[in-house]
Amino acid sequence: MILNGFAIIFLPGYLFLCFLGVLLGTPVGVFPGLGPTTAIALLIPPTFHSNPVSAIITLTGIYYGGHVRRVHGIDSGQHPRGSGFGHDLPGWIPNGPALGIAASGSYIAGTFSIVGLMFSAPLLAKAALAFWPPEYLSL
Repeated sequence: MILNGFAIIFLPGYLFLCFLGVLLGTPVGVFPGLGPTTAIALLIPPTFHSNPVSAIITLTGIYYGGHVRRVHGIDSGQHPRGSGFGHDLPGWIPNGPALGIAASGSYIAGTFSIVGLMFSAPLLAKAALAFWPPEYLSL
């Protein structure tokens, strides 16, 4: 089942749509006040008339592209800014390598979390289907 999904994803048209989504989502992650979730909400209507697989791949690319450049832990309404303190201290990392390290860490953590979600999703779905009205009331 997973191999079938990989076979579909690696078709050239779908790879192009994923690249296009990441290309559109990367500037979204830089804008203060506009996050990937807002970008997906704004771009859902153009995907209504397309193939469901291509729409989901494009929206996933937008979401991931928006998260690559975001500073994690900062609300989308706040603008990340440095304090300027400590630039002359030993061990200070300049902006370029620091952004590269942050982007690499974000990619690695995102990849591990998606793989973990792929393997835990059936168990979570089974647990969610076991909920009835008494359990919803207790939540």
